[in-house]
Amino acid sequence: MKNPTQVFQIKLLPLVILVLFFSNCGKDKKGCDVISADFSPEFLDHAGMAPERVLFKGDDPSADTYSWNIEGVMIDKPQETVTFQVSGSYDASLTAKKGGDQCSESAAIKITPYPSIGSNRAISYFESDGTTSSLKAKVIDTNSAILTAIPDLPEQGGGLDVDNEGKKIYACPSTALASCYPNNEDLTVFDLPLPGVERYYDLALDPNDDRVYFTVLENGDFAIKGSDLSNPNPTNVDDIYSEGIGGDFFYITNDRDNNILYWVQKGGSIVKKVENGVSSDFLSLTGGVFGDIDFDDTNNRIYFVAKVGASSFIQSIKTSDFSGEVVEVGPISGEIPFIYIDENRQELFWAEDTQKTISSKKVGIQGTAVLVGNLGPIRGLTVGFYGD
Repeated sequence: MKNPTQVFQIKLLPLVILVLFFSNCGKDKKGCDVISADFSPEFLDHAGMAPERVLFKGDDPSADTYSWNIEGVMIDKPQETVTFQVSGSYDASLTAKKGGDQCSESAAIKITPYPSIGSNRAISYFESDGTTSSLKAKVIDTNSAILTAIPDLPEQGGGLDVDNEGKKIYACPSTALASCYPNNEDLTVFDLPLPGVERYYDLALDPNDDRVYFTVLENGDFAIKGSDLSNPNPTNVDDIYSEGIGGDFFYITNDRDNNILYWVQKGGSIVKKVENGVSSDFLSLTGGVFGDIDFDDTNNRIYFVAKVGASSFIQSIKTSDFSGEVVEVGPISGEIPFIYIDENRQELFWAEDTQKTISSKKVGIQGTAVLVGNLGPIRGLTVGFYGD
């Protein structure tokens, strides 16, 4: 929850200075004997790790006026909360006045990087509060806090996928494609305002071929678009597929090694399309609907959510000959809105709406670990490895 006071978004280039210090800059020594301008910045969210909200509040409540200068932003009030989006060193000063006396103090606020990923994996997801969604992250292999990387995004969230070679996540929560590290460092936004496109849904990356594919609602129709991953922009967007159908969410994944796209169509079938080829039905579900899908390039298996009645399952099958069908998870009461397969570690991740959790399990092994609980609706999910 945001502090009721105004929040300023300050974003500068990262610096590598990690200590917090004050310097006495009293302009009027006599004034500082009468009124104090000391202040103690309070980290509100991540113990000083970016992105961080910092509460600035003067220690002396007897001043008549307070004047803050925080990285050039002038604030005339006793206290203020400021959000620092990236790590670095930030200048802050306070001038307190009482009668004809005044005193000034300054400080360098040091914000450190977060999370310290090292050789760990991080799970990234969109979480909705019913009005907006936030892109959040959590390091999986250590007991770390949940990081709110980007707040105040469109409520419906959107697609998430990861480039493990480039060690960045990609997201399309609106008419833009954004890439960043899980802690929002090196955020890059590619604006994609395509004519007729009302909403972006899911996305799939192919870093090997420098491609990104995304599903959209275009003039009321379902469509798949493609673009260069290194430079996505409206001038180099390709039309991959379109059909005059509606839907709630259009899921997509891809076999990166063989340049095959898979997507869920009308809920009742999974469709495949080889690059520059025609589309064809790949898998049908009688008496139920498909949900999210993901692809394991290592084992040539497609993972999918199947909902039958009030129960949901996560299953997988070999794409080459439809053999080895396995139910990995389920039955689960309610929705499984998103899944992700870590093909290198053979670990499956999924979100549950009813339980309000994100969980994981090793493929083919019994036993589930709850990674994040007490969640709002999840609007996207991916897992990346950010080590060397």
